[in-house]
Amino acid sequence: MSASGGGLRANLAGVASHARRAAGRRTRPPRRVDAMIVSAAAVTLVLAAAILAVGLGLDRRSIAIAQDSPAPVIAFFAVLSELGRSYWTLVPSGLLVLLLLCGDWRRVEPRARAAWAEIGALAAFIFGAVGGAAILVNIAKELVGRGRPQTFGEIGWLGFEPFRFDWTWQSFPSGHSTTAGALLVIGALVFPRRQGAFLAFGLGVAISRVFVGAHYPSDIIAGLAVGILFSLWLAAVFRRCGWGFARHGPDSIRARTAALRRLLARPRGGRALLAALGTALSLRQAPIRGR
Repeated sequence: MSASGGGLRANLAGVASHARRAAGRRTRPPRRVDAMIVSAAAVTLVLAAAILAVGLGLDRRSIAIAQDSPAPVIAFFAVLSELGRSYWTLVPSGLLVLLLLCGDWRRVEPRARAAWAEIGALAAFIFGAVGGAAILVNIAKELVGRGRPQTFGEIGWLGFEPFRFDWTWQSFPSGHSTTAGALLVIGALVFPRRQGAFLAFGLGVAISRVFVGAHYPSDIIAGLAVGILFSLWLAAVFRRCGWGFARHGPDSIRARTAALRRLLARPRGGRALLAALGTALSLRQAPIRGR
């Protein structure tokens, strides 16, 4: 068997074993109501009311906004909309997870191994948050079957034809805005020092969908809600399993990056991190380091 094949098997077995141990440790009083579920339900109700209010007030007007905007504004938002496609996040995060799973990390010294384990867990979260929310929203698009703004002249802003499997009838919720909502959570939890940039980019992508004539404002809010709520739920699942996140105070979580920060704080820590990746992926035989 190749080194990469052995590493993949060992890594998958390790992930499965970790999940089983985490599931065995999870205990909950039988009649206790999870506070997170209650909070999510309350947020969902508030967002549903906001979607209705925005739809009644702005959806019709958004057609004129898109049509009357100057060409440079439309061009800017068209570029931003393209950058907001989910594959710009899914492809690099997914490839990184696959690459790390194929490595034989038994060859790597423990400090570098722990740092790459943190990176891999967070990359898996990013892939799962964007990809999982996208799956949910694409199912919802077919169930709802709302007409996009292109159909406004014929049927108005409340035209519905479920299960058409046609782009024209996939307006609600917005897929780009769902990705944007996931990015808002990723920025807040994984890159807290850059969360302002994530916020600006995510909201810009969501708004761009109105200016390019692809969605109504209510579609945007619904997409943001799906992306945010799903990503928060997934982060809580990862935290319970001990993957990528740890409890931070009674009501919040934060990304696990202690091993990565310690390694990068050392002289030539970045070089050591990359060297460890090369060692793990090398086809040459190398001694197994301490655990």
